Amino acid sequence: MINKNFKHIDAIDVSNNGSRLDVLTDNGLYIYNVSFATPVIHSYSPRMQKAVISLNGQIISRPYRTVINGANYLPISSVESLLHRIGITAVWNGSTKVWSMTISAKPSGSLSIDGKTGSAAIRVNGQTVENHVPITVLKDPSTGVESVYMPVWFIQQTLNNIGFKPSTDIWISGSSTPIWTLYWSK
Repeated sequence: MINKNFKHIDAIDVSNNGSRLDVLTDNGLYIYNVSFATPVIHSYSPRMQKAVISLNGQIISRPYRTVINGANYLPISSVESLLHRIGITAVWNGSTKVWSMTISAKPSGSLSIDGKTGSAAIRVNGQTVENHVPITVLKDPSTGVESVYMPVWFIQQTLNNIGFKPSTDIWISGSSTPIWTLYWSK
């Protein structure tokens, strides 16, 4: 009869690219050819849903949105077309992951978003107003082009910091087509 009780392992031999393990214990028990399944990494593909961005009741764009960890994400490019309508010039630089904005309408100032891997910081007039803003790159189902997505909440907070009142930008996500409406007057 083999004594299977042991206090510690004397030697471990890992082979076959880490998928097989041989073990020698302190009481001489030799456990050999223990195999492990090769781990499989699945890619995550978030569900995309059509949304509506409107300004003063007029539809500006119908981008796809996604929800990641409970947060609604919109593509920055769709937000840029909205910002252009209210006098804000916005440019996303994918290689440096910086989203720069110049505000020519009331109020004045500039805003930039510096992106790191998976996150960004939002700055207004050179001062950081939001840190660790999550960003993600997803393929836009309507164009097939990869786009940078950012949570609506952080975009709303930034717009509030440059002069929108909290009641002037409304996100309704419970409907079959989520709607983001901004009310703006110069």
